[in-house]
Amino acid sequence: MSPRILIATALLSSACYSQDQYLEESSTARCALYEECGWLSYVDAADYDECVEILSSADQACASYSPQAAQICVDELLVLSCSDYESGSFPTACLDACTSE
Repeated sequence: MSPRILIATALLSSACYSQDQYLEESSTARCALYEECGWLSYVDAADYDECVEILSSADQACASYSPQAAQICVDELLVLSCSDYESGSFPTACLDACTSE
């Protein structure tokens, strides 16, 4: 089963969406997309697991966190296609999920 499907299944079972969950699951969703599209080198990762490790270890403190936007962000990342991303499409909810200001 693909990482994207496993992530989607896990998200459907979560009732409360914490900031830690968001940071972890957005990293795994992005890495699944990068792996599918052949873009792991953009984050200097050799494989999916290394990508998750790199993105999960990045300093991602949120000054303002929206659980609703975070959930929408990850849900939309899971269905985002390579061609949509390449054409500049990115889930706008991701911009509101975790802000630094």
